[in-house]
Amino acid sequence: VRPVYGLCPGTSGHGRMLAVSKQLPIGWQSDDGSDEGWWRNRISTSPYSIPAVVSIYLSAPYHWYNACAIAGCDENTHNNQYLDVLEKHLHACGIETKRGYRRPPKDSTTDGDDLMIQAVGESDAWGADVHYISHTNAFNGTVRGYRPMIYPGSTRGKKLADCILKYRKQIYDQPIRLSETEEWYELRVPAAASYYEEHVFHDNSEDARRFHNHMEEIAQEQLGDGSRYSEIQQLNDITGSLIHPGDVLILPEK
Repeated sequence: VRPVYGLCPGTSGHGRMLAVSKQLPIGWQSDDGSDEGWWRNRISTSPYSIPAVVSIYLSAPYHWYNACAIAGCDENTHNNQYLDVLEKHLHACGIETKRGYRRPPKDSTTDGDDLMIQAVGESDAWGADVHYISHTNAFNGTVRGYRPMIYPGSTRGKKLADCILKYRKQIYDQPIRLSETEEWYELRVPAAASYYEEHVFHDNSEDARRFHNHMEEIAQEQLGDGSRYSEIQQLNDITGSLIHPGDVLILPEK
């Protein structure tokens, strides 16, 4: 069994009653995506707490200026806009977030390297479960694609990547390539599992427009099946992190 992670643990509900035959953690699901099959058959009788990702540090670019193919935009601006959308969905899942500095384009009063070091320091001091870096790429204007990165050998990073890529493939039809590298400071240094996005090539007008026009969809898919445990708790007046044998749950509508 695994937490249903894009960035968010949870189980997708089907708007019906479900009788619980074993002691189960709220917010987990089987790898095959079958809610009821998992609830009934795939968990041991040992109690569990609400799982997995509960705090995410969100880090946008700290560049001086990287122009986007869409007039009037740049890499810092559209990644911060995307994090605004993603953060809204994370909060709805009960996930805590902290944001790095929002550097205005062409701001010469700050230094990008200093801001990056500051971000990692904040992430570590806060005790983030995930250090999430949202960037977009550039080459020569002709390339499209999604190029995420993780730190070499990071099992937590790989688990996170596997789940995010699974859902990104459902909404993005351009080449997708995950790579492992220790080149980037925000992959190499944070104590948390790090995931470094290069969502699209912002110097390609089609890719840039795709990112600009689908931020809501990307953010929703980023959460995998989404977290519903807070809704299950509310619908069933559950105050703790466990459900128990004999409980009959009302599951939220999809």
